Amino acid sequence: MRALKFLRPRAVGPFSSFHWPLPENGAPGAWVSATGQLQPCLNGVHACRTSDLPYWLTEELWQLELAGTVIEEEKIVVAERGRLVSRVEAWTEETAIEFALACAARAVEHAAADPHVEGYAQDAEEFALGAREGRSDLVAVAAFAAAHTSDYAAERSWQAAWLEQRLGL
Repeated sequence: MRALKFLRPRAVGPFSSFHWPLPENGAPGAWVSATGQLQPCLNGVHACRTSDLPYWLTEELWQLELAGTVIEEEKIVVAERGRLVSRVEAWTEETAIEFALACAARAVEHAAADPHVEGYAQDAEEFALGAREGRSDLVAVAAFAAAHTSDYAAERSWQAAWLEQRLGL
């Protein structure tokens, strides 16, 4: 199964600090295997679908191949084995900033229609501007704040569609 995975620079797991084996000469990286029972957020090779991307934003986005038992949960996929296939080169610092700014702009639009969410819209704008100033960690926070200015699930769907289209996934 093909999936996606956000990682820190140089293909390091954001939660596990695991250094993923990198693809070389056009060949996928070495397989990584989990031992024991698969449990989302606890044990297994974790990945996501395009619809899950807004929940897992970090600096690098990779295409991943999963094998063995695969569990598909809400917002996450967990497998027995996985390997990096290729980096999604379209996900750059500039694209991340563009995404944060797009989320903030939507939040401002939502706040114009519903003043009760103005605080979230202001937060989204501040975080997007922080991302523009080199704080890549604020991209995810801007998207999160923006999702609270409208129907949360619908806004996260819009974000996933934006990423899918912009990244050519």
